[in-house]
Amino acid sequence: MPIKINCKFSYCLAPLTSDDVSSKLTFGADVTGSKVVSTPFEIGERPTFYHLTLDSISVEGRDNPVQIPVGMDVIIDSGTTLTMLPSNIYNDLRAALVNAIGLNTIPSPIEGYDLCYNTESSGQFSPPNVAFQFQGAEVVL
Repeated sequence: MPIKINCKFSYCLAPLTSDDVSSKLTFGADVTGSKVVSTPFEIGERPTFYHLTLDSISVEGRDNPVQIPVGMDVIIDSGTTLTMLPSNIYNDLRAALVNAIGLNTIPSPIEGYDLCYNTESSGQFSPPNVAFQFQGAEVVL
């Protein structure tokens, strides 16, 4: 099978709440579109996972964007909605988000989450763009 699809595939997972957009899985190199990006997989310790090198994470700030260097292999798990980061990288990302959002945090109603806001009294709230930079590809979350 890998030879027949030229060792390439892509997928785009639409939000579960989306009624007008479908998820797609494409095999082979015939993937096009204005927002299509590509990055190579790396060979990791566990060959059953797809490893990518995450170069950096950027947060669009109120004053200046913040670039957080990462430089490590990551595993993409399409079966979860969580992003797990080493604590030092998470702490840098959290600090950049707190600065970019500029609102007071509130206690989380859900255990394990430590960055929550009440946006009802803040008027028009627009979260900052967060982007993951891989080799040759940037993915805005």
